[in-house]
Amino acid sequence: LSSKSSGKWISAIEGSILVASDQQVVTGISILISGFTQLKSGISSYHWQSVVNLAWLSSVTHLVTLTSLRRQARDNSPFRWWRIIAMGIMAGMLIVAIYPVGYLTSGSDIPYSFPAWCLYQPNLNWYNSDSGYQLLSAYNNFYIALVLSILLGTYIQRVFTLFTSKGRSLAIVLHLCV
Repeated sequence: LSSKSSGKWISAIEGSILVASDQQVVTGISILISGFTQLKSGISSYHWQSVVNLAWLSSVTHLVTLTSLRRQARDNSPFRWWRIIAMGIMAGMLIVAIYPVGYLTSGSDIPYSFPAWCLYQPNLNWYNSDSGYQLLSAYNNFYIALVLSILLGTYIQRVFTLFTSKGRSLAIVLHLCV
């Protein structure tokens, strides 16, 4: 291929990645908003965990696309600020959404049919009369610490990558710390 046609291919691929990145940010935020609005309506804890997992997948996909868009993001200030704001919104919402999932990953036989809003009120004694045990008795601290450190570490790494020309070395250092 000539350099002119390879440049067109590179531009087309970068454009496709940019569209996928935008789509994943909007999708992740939308999934979380729809999940949060359903908490008081009685969304089950099983479905809440599915919502959180889908948003997590959307967030990770967005972060992967940013890896290939580093150069473009550094050269385009509005693009960079849009990404930082969208990433911050999604990260904040994910932190709030992921925290109570630690009750569901504790390894105990918790039924997934109880309302997800119970996860946000663990100090109340949610007792299931059918099975005869407390629903929220254990919390998986290791799982939540691991998930949150991966999430926050990767987000911080991508922000440094978007803002610094030496973002690669900072990203490697941050990756090793997390």
